[in-house]
Amino acid sequence: MRRLSLVLALVLAALTAAAPAEAAKRRPVKRQLTAFRSCDGLVAFAERRARRFGSDVYATRRPVSGGGLVAPRPGVAERQDAAAGPSADGAQPAAPVEGTDYSGTNVQEAGVDEPDAVKTDGRRLFVAMNQRLYAIDLTGDQPRLAASLPLEGDGHELLLRGGKLLVLSSGGFEGPMPMPVARPEGDGAPPPYVYAPRARLLEVDAGTLKVIRTLELPGTVVGGRLRGSTARVAIATPTGIAPEGAPELRRWLPAMAVTPASTGRPLRRSIARCSAVRRPAIFAGLGLLTVLTIDLDRGVSPVDSDAILADASTVYASKDRMYLATERWVDSQDAQEDGVPVGRSTAIHGFDVADAGRTAYAGSGTVRGYLLNQFSLSEYRGALRVATTEEPSWLGDVGADRRSESFVTVLDERPAGLAQVGRVGGLGRGERIYAVRFAGDAGFVVTFRQTDPLYTLDLSRPASPRVAGELKIPGYSSYLHPIGGGLMLGVGQDADADGRVRGAQVSLFDVGDLSDPRRLHQLRFGRYASTLAEHDHHAFLWWPAAKLLVLPLAEYGDRSEDAFLGAVGLRVDRAAGFAEAGRTEHPDVDGYRPQVVRAAVVDGRLYTISYAGVQAGRLDTLAGTAWVAFPQP
Repeated sequence: MRRLSLVLALVLAALTAAAPAEAAKRRPVKRQLTAFRSCDGLVAFAERRARRFGSDVYATRRPVSGGGLVAPRPGVAERQDAAAGPSADGAQPAAPVEGTDYSGTNVQEAGVDEPDAVKTDGRRLFVAMNQRLYAIDLTGDQPRLAASLPLEGDGHELLLRGGKLLVLSSGGFEGPMPMPVARPEGDGAPPPYVYAPRARLLEVDAGTLKVIRTLELPGTVVGGRLRGSTARVAIATPTGIAPEGAPELRRWLPAMAVTPASTGRPLRRSIARCSAVRRPAIFAGLGLLTVLTIDLDRGVSPVDSDAILADASTVYASKDRMYLATERWVDSQDAQEDGVPVGRSTAIHGFDVADAGRTAYAGSGTVRGYLLNQFSLSEYRGALRVATTEEPSWLGDVGADRRSESFVTVLDERPAGLAQVGRVGGLGRGERIYAVRFAGDAGFVVTFRQTDPLYTLDLSRPASPRVAGELKIPGYSSYLHPIGGGLMLGVGQDADADGRVRGAQVSLFDVGDLSDPRRLHQLRFGRYASTLAEHDHHAFLWWPAAKLLVLPLAEYGDRSEDAFLGAVGLRVDRAAGFAEAGRTEHPDVDGYRPQVVRAAVVDGRLYTISYAGVQAGRLDTLAGTAWVAFPQP
């Protein structure tokens, strides 16, 4: 017995001694990003990783066509009229009020503006379309085209601050393919030509549509936000490329150029200071993700910039935090080190944006699964809620061989990064997320494969999120919009019992009692109907004063003459449900009916926008009253 006790004691001592070493192996790596202490350290790290990971990182043999960063020629506004409407310097006694006198962009978070192709200040309507910027004067009896400006690049979006517009775009040019770092000697074959992306930000006078300054840098605009006078814009830049003769640092930390229109001479400097560049604990590539902080009252030149050696596909911001998220595949080795299951995961990097002139890194974390879009993220009272699906649909039928599920994970800022404090799973087994919306302590998640389970979540206790209720109905909602009074609108597609979609639909849900969500009303359009609002929330207009919902609508019938391509207005009432207020279409252009893509309310009138022009109409019936055509190329 004594011998047995001695043996047990020795075994216990050995296990105790081995525990710290074994725990160290299992301990998740630090989830904060590490800042480089010097430019030499940044270059050494990038070169070492480039050699290890091979020929996907490049250096150029000769200058890229166009000479690297070339500032665009300052644009000159083409005036259609000598008067460009009222100036933004307070010439009129009382400025219109958003939400009362006019509708703004439909955004996720109140007080945090998002870039869009259409903006208004209640006096003018600004539209970025057809590679042009148009200004429509709305102050007279009839709207009129006041000015226009040609734009370079693609995907133009606008942010508006008082008398200034910030035009965001991404474009590119053809240049020689950069050669691999380890290119064999003696290979004299000319490199093929490839598309090299670059981002361009224009600071434009909103009154005259004249360019004030241009900011240009390599990369693509991922997203941006505006609060007060401070705009924050995320840029994804490929690295390892630099013109011949450029300093070695330029391969990994490229330059940006700010060009005043008054001089036409670009002022170049690094995208960020070397000490403002950070890297994840687990290597995430050598792409550079930069957050530019811009005070629009001072101009487009950044007042601060922060960068990460990583990529990002989703941008979300509250009033105090900005989060950049990117998907990555976790292999077994990384999973053991990072504490994340093998498979697809999402890395999230948080920044403190409470200070108007400064952006500060706050922490990073990783969650299981992938995001749907920006609505998958929500910061509330210091906690970040994240909705993810375990397996992506493009890997096959998620409901057949793999019983996928969705989660809502709650993260909190800790010294070691964004740490998981709570999670609820089991949402939509065999399905994927189609819509997410967070509102205060509540969350709403729609999953779909054959039916539409709408899950209501109680998030009042971050450490113990739970499913409060579930509603199963045919079809799905791909966009959810709370309208107050415990009501929520859903826009999506109807479906039969086998999950085959049957055209666009809108639903009115009662979610006042999270334990008992109900669909009060449903309105189905034609079998082949769709609306842009299903996938783009900026195309959704809700005007509370008139209880009016306006949606772009494309509706096709069995005969071509039955087709409708325009906008529909719906009155929404808890008891009566949906009542169609009216429809409107734009005039044909060269025999084609243009699709309405946006709608706005200004001074009691409804304005609908397509690539062909702007139509003013009645708010009660949507009947058109005036038409302003855009000059067609």
